[in-house]
Amino acid sequence: MFLEITILIILYMLGVASCAFIIFMSIQKSQWLDQIFNWQIKLRNWDISGTKKGMFLSKIFGYCELCFSHFVAFVAFWFLLVCASILYDLHIPIFIYIAWYFIQVSLQTTLNLFFITKLFKKWKISQMMKLK
Repeated sequence: MFLEITILIILYMLGVASCAFIIFMSIQKSQWLDQIFNWQIKLRNWDISGTKKGMFLSKIFGYCELCFSHFVAFVAFWFLLVCASILYDLHIPIFIYIAWYFIQVSLQTTLNLFFITKLFKKWKISQMMKLK
């Protein structure tokens, strides 16, 4: 069971990083989420509001790659914890959950950030080549 859960968590983390990349790309200027929800306008309005809430929202929803990556990792951890607890009926001490949180969220944030920054840079270069 331990090996099965470990493999599923690794695949889950790769899937979350891929989804984080796709979502981050989709909220960029003139992409589909930006066109449907005016995402960049909302981010800009939150950012220029100058309030703590506005700055917080603008960063975690797309202005800061690190903040966005950490937000996705945080949400993904709790989703995984709930699903794993339901599927595998986990009854482990609380300190294991705390250690799991710190390990997985830090690894997931790093993996998300890697996918976003490295792949986003390649995407921007390919977009610039198309314009030439």
